Amino acid sequence: MKSTTCMIVLLFVGSLSACKVTSEKIQTWKRSQHGEAKLRTAVMDRELETSLRIEAAQALTDLSFVSYLAKDLETLPAVDRTHITSALVKSLLSQMSGTSEQRTSKVQLQAKDTLFALRMVFDAPTRTETDKAVVHWIAGDWMERRRGEHSAQKVVKGIGQSAGGYLAERVGADPKVVNTIAELIRKQGTAAHRAVAAARLLKLVAEQDPPMKQTFAALGTIGTNSTRTYLLKVAREGRQEKYRLWAFWALKADPNPASVGVLAFAAGNAKEARNVRGAAFEALEKINAPAAAKALAEIITREKGETVRYRAVEAIIQCCKVAGVRNLLAALPPQFNYNEADVVDLIEKDIKALGKSVLPALRKGLRAQSWISRVVAVRLIGQLGVKTDIEALEKFIGDRTRLKGWSTGATLGSEAKAAIEQLKK
Repeated sequence: MKSTTCMIVLLFVGSLSACKVTSEKIQTWKRSQHGEAKLRTAVMDRELETSLRIEAAQALTDLSFVSYLAKDLETLPAVDRTHITSALVKSLLSQMSGTSEQRTSKVQLQAKDTLFALRMVFDAPTRTETDKAVVHWIAGDWMERRRGEHSAQKVVKGIGQSAGGYLAERVGADPKVVNTIAELIRKQGTAAHRAVAAARLLKLVAEQDPPMKQTFAALGTIGTNSTRTYLLKVAREGRQEKYRLWAFWALKADPNPASVGVLAFAAGNAKEARNVRGAAFEALEKINAPAAAKALAEIITREKGETVRYRAVEAIIQCCKVAGVRNLLAALPPQFNYNEADVVDLIEKDIKALGKSVLPALRKGLRAQSWISRVVAVRLIGQLGVKTDIEALEKFIGDRTRLKGWSTGATLGSEAKAAIEQLKK
């Protein structure tokens, strides 16, 4: 009888031992085909030692069952969940950081992905800590660390506005992609974040010898008063033409009326190199402001070189659309010859692309002092106008103003007749 009782006790104790969760069992489940179910049960077992629950949670992340883990953790009481996530975050941050400066490993990328995937089950302080650490880590070697299940772009977008601040703190850490980081800061960060980034970038460009084109581009992308002041100074006084060009190109990303004076002076200066003038025009045509339209109109009026004058025509239409056309028609100088094909390709084509919205400016252009402005207005009204415009065009039928550079016998009157015929169709 005694031996039977002992046997029962031994069997009972053995069954308890078989059910008991241990570290060894967690590792076994981690290697077994359907061990994830037992691991999930261990994480949710509130009577189990916290250290074992954390180990089970870590095993699930190692096996990429992060979505299951996140759903399970959401159902736990906040205090209970925090005990697990705090330790888990510590372990994952260590894995993500790695132990050396060697090339980013798969383990590090997986840790980054896991921290991002679980971020919404962390308490607010832990989420802030991990978000900052993840963004800082990615920014340190963007090209390598942007990879993984959750791309760098997705991580930054998912974290939201605060990611702009974290990126600003690390802009320049990877000089090769400094403009990529700047673009994200400008898109997602605040004015305060851009100010932080601007200070870091200005320090970076001062330290670089020689400066990098990417850094100039980033200064333009950030687009603060301080970065703009620096770029305008280089554009105006740079010791090498290369750096001046970089500054002009960077200012394209920061189209601000405050830049018009420097840009217009370079664009309209016959003493400047052709590529410098071209770069200045590229930046100037991005600024949709009355100051830009006025500056370009002045260049059009005084410029003797046909190529530069037509470049200014293109720029004024590009920058200021309908307002630019109004300024253009008031500025076209009458003293030059105008080849008809050039007028079609280099003036009328761009204006016509604006569609019927430009008709009020064209109708006003019929009263322009310059014959070429009146010709452009007449011809384009014939293409874009309506039948009620015929009456205004009929006033020009008897106008015998010769069109300098046109085919023999062409007059403003003949162009008006052709325009009227178009409208009648």
